[in-house]
Amino acid sequence: LDALKDFWNRDLRIPTGGSAWGKDKKESLYPEVVRRLRRAFYAPKPKQQTVHLNSRLYVETLLQGPISEEPLIELKSGFCRLDEPPVEDVDLFEDVMHTAVAMASHSRSNQGLILIGIADKLSAVQRMRDVFKVSPLELSGHLITGTGEQIAHLGFNVDSWWRRWKDKILSAPVDQQFANALAYSFKPVYCEDKLLWEMRPKSIGKPITYNNRPFVRIGSATHEMTTDDFLAHLAASVWS
Repeated sequence: LDALKDFWNRDLRIPTGGSAWGKDKKESLYPEVVRRLRRAFYAPKPKQQTVHLNSRLYVETLLQGPISEEPLIELKSGFCRLDEPPVEDVDLFEDVMHTAVAMASHSRSNQGLILIGIADKLSAVQRMRDVFKVSPLELSGHLITGTGEQIAHLGFNVDSWWRRWKDKILSAPVDQQFANALAYSFKPVYCEDKLLWEMRPKSIGKPITYNNRPFVRIGSATHEMTTDDFLAHLAASVWS
């Protein structure tokens, strides 16, 4: 509607009088209508932020140090529950968002890291072998299984999955400033032939909640708190 607003009141409007609207005028009008409608239905593709160059070194750098109890780092194995057959883990998105807001509320100025595509248990690695014929890549003491096979199994490619999660982040019940920054940080990263996903929850200078529910990071775990406990936790932390 916006693209064609007042269109017929300009120089290209259809004249009255039947035969007065000849072939030449029709030929000049048609491509202009098409151009405007194409512009109205144009959907930009995500900006290509995929990390390719030195990708193994990049991921290895992310995984350096003792991260098993690091509150600002979280590793997830993937997007599927490894049932028979595998199905999408419908709880994963909210779980990731709970962790993201907890990281962002950890202090006034910090940035967390969430990586999806790294197995947390040997049993998960074996199931990935059995279900998706995936051989893990060992890197810095971690087993990288990737998510490419899972996404393909669910009927998506990298771009469509990228758009899907970005849209979910932008519409999540969180502070919009935080959602915008988190959606921008969400991107695919290739480590050799393994597709990982990186997300960097960042403080916006104030504690935030998910759907009005407060979450905190204690060690490497995410915990929901009551409002009173959350306020007490903040008062005793670096926010005070």
